[in-house]
Amino acid sequence: IYTLMAISFIACQCNDIACVPPPPSINIQLLNSNGFNPILNGELKLEDITFRNISKPITNINTSDNGILSFVIDQSSAQYMLGIKNITIDTFDITMTETKGECCSSYSITTITNDGVAVNFVPYLSINL
Repeated sequence: IYTLMAISFIACQCNDIACVPPPPSINIQLLNSNGFNPILNGELKLEDITFRNISKPITNINTSDNGILSFVIDQSSAQYMLGIKNITIDTFDITMTETKGECCSSYSITTITNDGVAVNFVPYLSINL
């Protein structure tokens, strides 16, 4: 005797809230004093750069072909540190918002501040070194 079991995954409607798998990410572009991307011109390697919640371990980083770094961040508001070659370059306060739906939640960055001043982070946060 054989028993056939079928498993199906059904997407649910969540009041038009996009269900994204947490945690969200932030995209960062670094620029040197000449206005060039130090990753693209070879000044920095990916392993030289960290962006982490100051109270947790280092997060993963990735890069796209155009030198934009992508960092996975926590689902909660926190202070983050940008480091290059084990030296803290700057800190940022990131505020997150959770939107709850009937069957899912989504997380989004609402504000990023640097020294108490809001900074633009769409489509990426641009940081001058």
